[in-house]
Amino acid sequence: MKRIEQRERTKAALLDAAAEEFEARGYIGTVLSTISDRLGLTKGSLYFYFPTKAELAAAVVASYFEAWEPLIRESRKEHRSGLAALIWLSYRVADQYRDNIRIRAAARLVRERELIDAPLPEPYVDWISNVQIFLREAQENGEVAADLPIESLAWQITATFFGNQQISNDLNNRQDLRQRVDDMWFFFLRALSPKNVPATPHVSATTIAAATAADSITPSTIIAATSDTTGA
Repeated sequence: MKRIEQRERTKAALLDAAAEEFEARGYIGTVLSTISDRLGLTKGSLYFYFPTKAELAAAVVASYFEAWEPLIRESRKEHRSGLAALIWLSYRVADQYRDNIRIRAAARLVRERELIDAPLPEPYVDWISNVQIFLREAQENGEVAADLPIESLAWQITATFFGNQQISNDLNNRQDLRQRVDDMWFFFLRALSPKNVPATPHVSATTIAAATAADSITPSTIIAATSDTTGA
């Protein structure tokens, strides 16, 4: 048992060290000996876990895809559903892109996937599918206008989020990503509201951010965040 635990720790350390290199240097620029040297291991030890650089890159990308399911499940807690769950999830995913080295490295590797001689999952399709589920719930709950096409809307929200994440990375090392998510929901929630809402809704980014930071976003905070501030 101890040997198995040691192997798992070594494998995790290799993935973290590899992620540091892949994020900084990209797939082509990463050298396996640099990764093993970081941990004081021989190249033979690295090859025991990952025989090729492509397999190591694929493992980093796999850890990226594995990271999301626990967050999706957690988004359902506290009776969250529909928009409340989706907004909560979007901030947690943003935090992972900002703070998690494996997520950041995998994001770069996914962009460089044509250089990697290993099968990698297709990006974005699972996110589009999951966003559709949240949006259908929101539409059934009256949070999203009934005449909006959910498939197209999910595509646009997914594209906007990941576009924000990439631009935030390129310009500010993702340090302003939460603010960009605030802005995204500011505009989307205005557009999504049902037509029977009597006044033009306005999203309070402060309300949304405070709610998500406190893990307390619920349908009531959605209502508060989309309350009319125009005085109409």
